Amino acid sequence: MKYEEFTRYLLESIKERMGEEVKIERHKITKNNGIILDAFTIRGVEDNLSPTFYLEQFYQEYEEGYSIAWMEERVLSVWKEGKATRKVSVEYFKDFNQIRNRVVYRLVNCRKNEALLKEIPYIPVLDLAMVFYYQLPEHILEHATVLIRKQDLKRWNVDFDAVKAAAMENTPKLLPSQFLSIGDMMESIFCETTDEDPLEKNIREIIEEERQEQTRVPMYVLTNTNKYYGAACALYPGVLEKISQRLHANLFVLPSSIHEVILIPNSGDYSKEELEEMVTDINETQLEPEEFLSNQVYRYEMGSNQIKF
Repeated sequence: MKYEEFTRYLLESIKERMGEEVKIERHKITKNNGIILDAFTIRGVEDNLSPTFYLEQFYQEYEEGYSIAWMEERVLSVWKEGKATRKVSVEYFKDFNQIRNRVVYRLVNCRKNEALLKEIPYIPVLDLAMVFYYQLPEHILEHATVLIRKQDLKRWNVDFDAVKAAAMENTPKLLPSQFLSIGDMMESIFCETTDEDPLEKNIREIIEEERQEQTRVPMYVLTNTNKYYGAACALYPGVLEKISQRLHANLFVLPSSIHEVILIPNSGDYSKEELEEMVTDINETQLEPEEFLSNQVYRYEMGSNQIKF
């Protein structure tokens, strides 16, 4: 089946399975960097929140051989598991005092989010923008956030400084920074594989190669404990200063994605131009478009307390 035929059939099949008690709506959803995805939501009569499913992902799985019946079961499973969270009241978002303690910030690319930045409060940071979100508690929905827009500030009758102050205080507390070597980062990502898994040996070999490379040219990852939009940790007060002092070196800061930055001691092994070429290549060949942060490489000098080009 072609894409449109597939999506029509899938949505009709899900609707038939779920009955008249729910409403299924198809949407175009704008993600980070202006990436527009084809999606659908399912909402019950009494629901305040609704799960979102992305149709391009389902079609890719269909082309890989997964059955539509399998996809239907997956959708139904997500729907049943999220029953309790869908009825959570959203009235709290109308009062800034009720959300103040969970306002956080993250970093996005300025140029690729130019249209969005006209609608939201933000702070320019080099070629990036610090934008602000309300982060829902994890027990309600994992990694769920609500973008704070200019219209929200008007409704709350608060100024931008209040939002900024809350985010500056909350973000390092709610999303603590994590600093580790490339090898340790890879091990933490793949730690759930089993010793019997054939992939395990290959992963361990790659990790060991990274550890050996680490002794020649040290590379480190700075992210948050969620490993989600962790590039913002580079702006946490004192974090880069402490790392710089620990490594006894100035730092190159590589924006490898919105989720983390790579830190390399500036010891003369690489030039800024070489590193920018490497970052650009990785961004173009290995990164999902919505996870792109920048092709620039930044520098941090001990005692400067600032990142610069």
